Amino acid sequence: MDPETKLRESHDVSQALQRKLEGLADVERAFVHVDYDYEHDINEEHRPLYDIGGTGHSIRALVKRIFAKGKRQTRDETTL
Repeated sequence: MDPETKLRESHDVSQALQRKLEGLADVERAFVHVDYDYEHDINEEHRPLYDIGGTGHSIRALVKRIFAKGKRQTRDETTL
């Protein structure tokens, strides 16, 4: 969209596009992103907020560790 386009007009145009897309037979839900700057790097704008590799642990390993920690705390409370 043009940078000078009013917010209301940008919203109305994007909402009309979303409804048209969702009216297509093969489209269940559409997400329309409207921006005034078409020269920016979309990979920079939409980069992950955190490091996915992070700790190097799988979600399964993290859940098992949390579950085991909870069991230990419960055991310790019953021995008091």
